[in-house]
Amino acid sequence: MSEKTTRKVKELKSETLLTTVLREKLYSEEMDIKQLQADLAATVRGAKKDENINQLTNDLQECMKELGIVKGILPKVFQVRNFM
Repeated sequence: MSEKTTRKVKELKSETLLTTVLREKLYSEEMDIKQLQADLAATVRGAKKDENINQLTNDLQECMKELGIVKGILPKVFQVRNFM
C-alpha cells in the first residue's frame, strides 16, 4: 500500500471509531433522557398524590367542623321536638 492509502485507511478507522463512540454516547444520552422522563412522571404522580392527600385532609377537616355544628344543634332539635 502506498503512504497515501495507508493514511486514508487510518483516517477511516479513526472516523469509524469516533462514529462508534458518538453512537454509544448518543445511546447513553437517550437512556438518561428516558430515565429523567420516568423520574419526572413519578414526581408528578407523587405531587398529584400530595395534592389529593391535602385536598382530602381539607375535606375531612371541613366535614369534622360541620359534624361538630350538627352535634351542637341536634340536642336542641330533640328538646324542641320533645316539647311539642
